[in-house]
Amino acid sequence: MALSSLVTYRNTFTPSQIIWLIGIGIAVSLLGDSTFYIVVPTQYEQLGITASQIGIVLSANRAIRVFLNSPYGLLIERIPRRYLLLPSLMLGGMASLLYTITGFSYLLAGRLLWGMAWSGLYLGATTVILDIADSQNRGRFIGRFQMWFFIGVGTSSLLGGMLFDLLGYTPTFLISAGAIFIVLIIWFLFLPETGLPKTTVSNNAEELDEQVSPLLPSQKPLMLPVIVAIGLHGINWLIFIGAILSIFPVLLEEHLGQEIILLGLLSVPLVSFTGGLSAFNTVISLLTAPLSGRITDQRGERWGLVLVIVILGIISLGSLMVVEGELVILFTMLNAVIMGGFTTQLTAIVGDYTKNGQKQGRTLGVMNTVGDIGGTAGPLLAYALLPSIGLSGLFGLSSFVLLCSVPVVIYVIKLQHIQN
Repeated sequence: MALSSLVTYRNTFTPSQIIWLIGIGIAVSLLGDSTFYIVVPTQYEQLGITASQIGIVLSANRAIRVFLNSPYGLLIERIPRRYLLLPSLMLGGMASLLYTITGFSYLLAGRLLWGMAWSGLYLGATTVILDIADSQNRGRFIGRFQMWFFIGVGTSSLLGGMLFDLLGYTPTFLISAGAIFIVLIIWFLFLPETGLPKTTVSNNAEELDEQVSPLLPSQKPLMLPVIVAIGLHGINWLIFIGAILSIFPVLLEEHLGQEIILLGLLSVPLVSFTGGLSAFNTVISLLTAPLSGRITDQRGERWGLVLVIVILGIISLGSLMVVEGELVILFTMLNAVIMGGFTTQLTAIVGDYTKNGQKQGRTLGVMNTVGDIGGTAGPLLAYALLPSIGLSGLFGLSSFVLLCSVPVVIYVIKLQHIQN
């Protein structure tokens, strides 16, 4: 009887309450992963691995996701959302526990386990948000969810570094695992099931989406906009999340040197300045994500903003070819705006064209796979090309890739107007 009452209670949760539950869980789950990225490059000898093994353990989680995203996408179309989210969060906690055991095999196993966990967590969480959204608020809801993701990325790096300095390696990851297991209990008790059959939390999304929406063509949704959105998602991860973030310290060192003088008074080491600027840019992204979603919900037009974001990306990358000194900081901030806007709009577009769960899971799975491939290839290509073409050439090539996408986006916009 108590369990039945609990299920009834959690099914009364509003969409905002569900976004809070999902968002906090996603943010907390990132603590171990973010800390791992900070600690391993400098402490690898104490952890029992060699310098050549650093890249393997850092990229293993993303590599395994390439093979898991699509099967998970098919799976989530057939099972309740909780059946994927809860086990995935548990795997995330187990990954943090494995990090406490030194040695290449154990760390690699932990990274592979985290890759399995994150694939299920991100796909499951995104699907929940699309479940409770409709054509009038989908962009806003996705933006709020992405805000929590950026909060998790930013605060986890800061908190993980502080815990490591204060407590050491093993206690830090034990705390991470403990925090994840606490969230697991909270999700088990209070996270509603939003999959079919629809519960009261759906906010009548299916009925509202049956109304005429300016975001969708009146005829059967076409595959081209979805394919273009997935392609742009891959480009976003390839350029802005993969390549640009990986060469961020190199960019700042070339233009600002090893010591940065703030306001002509305070000298800040490059590493500390890079970390601080990265955290500030994360704040920009987390603010841009919900704002861009709200704008397109109100205007009833997502592709127009996507075109604006693409053009801003071309301008930003092209400018980084030629600017010098402190101006590079301004354009890294513009890149943060682009990342936040891209992530929100492209996910919302996929939600628009897979409304009412029509192949939604598998489409999101393909989208995440393309993103992971881009994110994995970005750093590899950047550092492979850097010795031959330099930073300017790298930014020029990236700008050209975005430029090639402009005619395609314009065609999709025209196609959407014709269909309407």
